[in-house]
Amino acid sequence: MSMDNVREFPIGKQKILTAAKKLFAQNGFEGTTTRMIAQYAHVNEALIYRYYPTKKDLYLEIIRLKIEELSSLTENLANPEHDPESIPQFLKNIALQLFSSVKNDPDFLRLLYYSALEHHELSKMFCDCFVLEIRKKLEGYVSQLIERNIFKRLNPYLISIAFIGIISHYLVTNTLFELDDRQVDETAVIDNFIEIFLNGVVQGEN
Repeated sequence: MSMDNVREFPIGKQKILTAAKKLFAQNGFEGTTTRMIAQYAHVNEALIYRYYPTKKDLYLEIIRLKIEELSSLTENLANPEHDPESIPQFLKNIALQLFSSVKNDPDFLRLLYYSALEHHELSKMFCDCFVLEIRKKLEGYVSQLIERNIFKRLNPYLISIAFIGIISHYLVTNTLFELDDRQVDETAVIDNFIEIFLNGVVQGEN
């Protein structure tokens, strides 16, 4: 968890939040007990209940802090330029936001996926506040490009889903399953995905 969010909290509370996120990411919400969190954080279990009356309250705090941290990232995507030359940079900004959110806090991605598998409503809250917000911004941007005849007249929703899907799949497979043994440079990964998304992989006619 980013220390920017919790550095003003009491030390005991910081320990609880850090331990809880780690254990929720490893064991899921149902598989993690407050006793386990207390042992991992080296605090008395009663201290957890002092700050968080229920385990769900603790889980909600982790989600809330992450939404608060990432809200500034989505604000940076506002008011993009709509000329063809600006398109790659706008897409790169989105990709960099997604990469940095996972790179800086891989445990949260694991927690989120565990939460989704357990059908926990809090994972939907995060997706509605962050993932959906990015998709909406991209969809609106794509719609403007279609109106200006810069993009083909395809479904802007599906176009935005396609781009986010490329990035998300790469991040998920490499964070959760560590499938990328080639260690490709992050900038090269993003630049290649943008080129594939915008221009495809088939060579054009000379």
